[in-house]
Amino acid sequence: MICLVNPTARSGRGRTSQAFWRQGLSEAGLQFRWHECRSGEDCRVQAGLATERTVVTVGGDGTINNVRNGLMANPSRPALGVLYSGTSPDFCTFHRIPTKPEAALARLRAGRPKAVDVAEIRFPASETPGAADAARTAFFASSCDIGLGAATAEFANRWRRHLGYLAPGRARAWFAPWRGTGPLPVKSSSTAIPRG
Repeated sequence: MICLVNPTARSGRGRTSQAFWRQGLSEAGLQFRWHECRSGEDCRVQAGLATERTVVTVGGDGTINNVRNGLMANPSRPALGVLYSGTSPDFCTFHRIPTKPEAALARLRAGRPKAVDVAEIRFPASETPGAADAARTAFFASSCDIGLGAATAEFANRWRRHLGYLAPGRARAWFAPWRGTGPLPVKSSSTAIPRG
């Protein structure tokens, strides 16, 4: 297995649980590589290139997202493991993955993967004249929203050190009156994503 690690998870405070997991994996006799990612893009690329049967994300929801998107581009489709060290465990809550270090390590050691649904979103190239961004595809496996959730998360993460775990509630209250700026075109498809 390879562990793709976000060393800055939880503003660097995730290193305590990361040290626990690294020692626990060693003591369990599991063969693993420990890769500290330089960026979210590095996590995505490493997951896409992984040859191991299991890719373990060690970080928060952002790290999980980057690794998941890399895995979807990996033709061998390794299993995804999660050792959570972020701030708001949306993915873990959605899939009932333990976030306490001891329980998460025990789950990973058990090695019983379960299938989860993954949805695909295709973003068109910008309609802004002269924009350089190309169309891209992203995958999600818990919940998805357009705009408001990202703004809420950004606010909560920025203010968490001042408001503690009250920040997400304050963010939801702050953004509740938002109504959007107009209709959003949505196209859906029931085409299944082939499993590797």
